[in-house]
Amino acid sequence: MTIDLKGKQVEAFRDALLSGFPGWTDLDELVEFEFDKGLQAIAGPGNTEAVALEVVRWARKHGALDALLAAALRRRPNNPELRRFAYEVVLTSDAGPAPQLEAIALPSVPFENAAAWRARMAAAERCVCRIEVHHKGAWLGIASGALIGSDVVLTNAHVVIDIGPLPARAQFDYAIDAGGAETAGPAIDLVAAPVAQDVDLDVAVLRLAQPVAAGGARGWLAPVRHRFATGEPLLILQHPGADRLKICVGSVTRATPQRVSYTTNTARGSSGSPCFTMAWQLVALHSTGDTGGNSGIPAGAILDALAALSPGALPS
Repeated sequence: MTIDLKGKQVEAFRDALLSGFPGWTDLDELVEFEFDKGLQAIAGPGNTEAVALEVVRWARKHGALDALLAAALRRRPNNPELRRFAYEVVLTSDAGPAPQLEAIALPSVPFENAAAWRARMAAAERCVCRIEVHHKGAWLGIASGALIGSDVVLTNAHVVIDIGPLPARAQFDYAIDAGGAETAGPAIDLVAAPVAQDVDLDVAVLRLAQPVAAGGARGWLAPVRHRFATGEPLLILQHPGADRLKICVGSVTRATPQRVSYTTNTARGSSGSPCFTMAWQLVALHSTGDTGGNSGIPAGAILDALAALSPGALPS
């Protein structure tokens, strides 16, 4: 069964093809050598954008989207646009990819035991909170945070600035359950002074007025150093628009020691959200988002900053 394309993914596939095969000759060689077809017969005359679009349409009509993408990746294995598109379409498609595409597109994503994977996701959800401030008689959500100890929450330094002098708290389990019912767990006051913060890196650790669960029964997340690969999946648990807990999946576009950029969707209120690998490892903290894309702070940079600022900020 071939993958399916949703919304703007037709355009994205066309653009990814053009990034690896920018000229008529490049595209002609792709379809001739891989499909024994002449480009003229598939696309006819036109500029390269129009021709590439016709190639995608032809593959879609003949159930060959997987084969076209796999062929493009075989011939341009290091092209970041093709790899990023392959990750995204495999993760968002209702149909499973053909084996040859899966082997090429997701080599770094191992098979997982489904029950264990769901359990890790549920455990991670319990460690994400909505950060709220008390203003004009009501508690208003302004950001997200991640529990990294029984009584400490990781978020952005700019969130601390947004809180300002207002009373603040961490609201856990602010979500919608499988039956569609709204849920809300403990809401615990945040101590005003951060345990540690690095404004330039945009990282802060806030202390709760009390542990979120007796004996640490809720558990907490542990940031993990990670070497990001362009195109690898990145999951974010977040409170976009200060709404109830949501998850979104995208992929890494660029990474440096201090910053990782990705296509995972976020919104105002998502600042301070934890970013995960497909194995539910906490590898980054979402920081900013704009029309140019979203970005966060890699866990390695966070660990280095906290070790320098406050060695006791993280549980040993």
